[in-house]
Amino acid sequence: MRLLLNLIILLCITASVIAQKKYEFIYPQTSFDTVSAASLLDDKGTAYIKGRALLNNKPMGYNAEVSLFPVTPHLKEYLELEKRLGIKGRKRAALSPVALSYRIITRINNLGEFEFSNLKPGNYYLECFVIQSKEKRGALFEGQDYFTWEGGIIAGPLIFSEYTYYKQKAKYLSGFVTVSKEGETVTAEIRN
Repeated sequence: MRLLLNLIILLCITASVIAQKKYEFIYPQTSFDTVSAASLLDDKGTAYIKGRALLNNKPMGYNAEVSLFPVTPHLKEYLELEKRLGIKGRKRAALSPVALSYRIITRINNLGEFEFSNLKPGNYYLECFVIQSKEKRGALFEGQDYFTWEGGIIAGPLIFSEYTYYKQKAKYLSGFVTVSKEGETVTAEIRN
């Protein structure tokens, strides 16, 4: 009996692993240039990028992370792959782990603003994932009240219980920024 139970558990685990959707990650063919990326991201620059994250033209994303990437041929090829493949199929575009390590991360404040400092002149790509939540209310039918009157059963009012639930959607905000000279403060907006 114990052997049969172990066999059933093993089959269930195997079936769930096989049934999971497997993704194939496609990486850009262009090699990542670490020298040019490192030269843009070292702390010897004096430029600033101050920006806002806008979702449907409203400030959004309190405490969400904004990533700044130096624009390289590797990143451009990744963005083209992402645009071409989308997120609906089994193939997904992915940056190489080395390219992901060459980024600066900051957080959005309560006004939907963010800032990057100590940057050198160059082209940068900003991206952010924001969770948009909406509160919804609903009513669940519980049954109907019945009562008797002069020997007969009379249907009373319907009984509902109210409940609250939240719908969440992940939104992708992105944009390109160009810093043209040292000491410059560039204003940027990333949108969906």
